[in-house]
Amino acid sequence: MQVILKKIAREIDRTVKIITAFLVSRIPFRQVKRLRDEQCWLIGGSVGKAYADNGAALHKYITEHYPDINVYWVINKNSSDVEKARLVGPTLYREDLKTYIYGLLAQVQIVSHGLHDVPTCSSKLSKRAVKVRLGHGLTALKKTNGSLLRSVETKSQIFDLVPVSSEFEAEIKRNWGFTSDQIAVTGLPRFDELLRKRELSLISPGEVQNSKILYMPTWRDWLPPESNALVGSDFYAQVVAFLMDPGLNECLMRHNIFIDVHLHIIMQQNLNTMMNGLTGLSNVRVLPSGVDLQVELVSSKLLITDYSSVAWDFLYLDKPVLFYQFDLEKFTRYRGAYIDLNDLFGPVAYNPRQAVALTRTFIEQDFDCTGYKEMMDRWQKKAFPYRDANNCARTVEAILKLLDD
Repeated sequence: MQVILKKIAREIDRTVKIITAFLVSRIPFRQVKRLRDEQCWLIGGSVGKAYADNGAALHKYITEHYPDINVYWVINKNSSDVEKARLVGPTLYREDLKTYIYGLLAQVQIVSHGLHDVPTCSSKLSKRAVKVRLGHGLTALKKTNGSLLRSVETKSQIFDLVPVSSEFEAEIKRNWGFTSDQIAVTGLPRFDELLRKRELSLISPGEVQNSKILYMPTWRDWLPPESNALVGSDFYAQVVAFLMDPGLNECLMRHNIFIDVHLHIIMQQNLNTMMNGLTGLSNVRVLPSGVDLQVELVSSKLLITDYSSVAWDFLYLDKPVLFYQFDLEKFTRYRGAYIDLNDLFGPVAYNPRQAVALTRTFIEQDFDCTGYKEMMDRWQKKAFPYRDANNCARTVEAILKLLDD
């Protein structure tokens, strides 16, 4: 009940700010007129918490290639990524009334994680803007839920354009209620950044000497994000049991390989708890918040995950993925997927023992993925029609075409 009351209070605060911003935007101030006349685009992601994913990739591309477009990144004042965003271009604070005014006068509003990435996106008062649902990853392994007062279908009605990776993903979005006219198969902007970083080989000197495994479990709806909620949960027990296994750690040390653990942004409050649970392990590290995830992907030999969309990024790089789904039955009941989780592009472990055995096999075989090549190829053809580093260009072209029309 307390959580619901907080959400209602936030909705009331947003409504008051939107109404105030609307009234201000109707006054013929010089700055208001300038904003109304200029090409002003607002982009946000992670509900203001971070500068990452598709939104950040597209923001960098527009800033570099379209100097005539005044593009602003929307972020929280207390985000650790504020300076990172400012180095690229101008920013707006998500909580400020100024951002609401800019939003109501904007030509384009782009969100990657939800409606409130740009706070005016959900409002009917911002009719002027073309609204783009960019998404933060390829939608398939984890179903998207509705939010307070809005189902997935009603949220879908707000958007004018939905860029997707492929026809495979477009079909999922059509099931949400989007029409083919709203959907554009462009490829995901963050894949362009991934290829660029692979070409630049942004790996630290220390990482060149050692192989590395990246472990990225995603968050669970039923697990509160508070730091004291992790210990005692089945999630924590299964993760720690895998990483603390003596046989696994002996294998890591013998082959001079590290496992880097990266917690989902919603679980970042649990970093200290996770580190305390893994004390004494020389070859297992918990990554701090704010790391460049794409650099971690590029510099890793194997990805271990469960239901995270980052699995598609690793597949895009032609690298092997190990799925550790210790709570598959519960996940299916609470969240579910858009694809058959028995038909994936890598081996699946359902308990710590199986996860250890499969990880050791990958290490012993020097991360060879020949045995999974057929399933990887099949999914690559289905999910990635474009692999040319022009996803950002196609996305902007689709937006501009909609503006022209």
